Amino acid sequence: AYDKGIRILAASQANDVALESEKIKQGLLTYALVREGLEKGQAAGRGAAKNEITLDGWLQYATERVPQLYDDIREGRFKDTGIDEQVPAGGASSLRKPKSFQQPSLFDFRKFSKEIILQVQ
Repeated sequence: AYDKGIRILAASQANDVALESEKIKQGLLTYALVREGLEKGQAAGRGAAKNEITLDGWLQYATERVPQLYDDIREGRFKDTGIDEQVPAGGASSLRKPKSFQQPSLFDFRKFSKEIILQVQ
């Protein structure tokens, strides 16, 4: 990744799990990226113009939004999901750890920064 100058977005830290919801039929990262970031346009304004969604802004939006989304789900403020709190095989549920949350990580190994516009609102 470093030699090729690419970006990697990891859904969670190595010692945690990437959460998925049965009701929304996808993971929290996917929900933040696609449903909120692109479809609802919430990732707009993080680039050069307020009505544009850039690749950098979109990825950054997801890394910031997923922990908030996790907290909303854990505290019952986000009613659209059906997170199963059963203990997964081989480990403890991260929803049961009060200080634990899903935190995506963005690794950016680009040597040159060029704005890529994904969508104009």
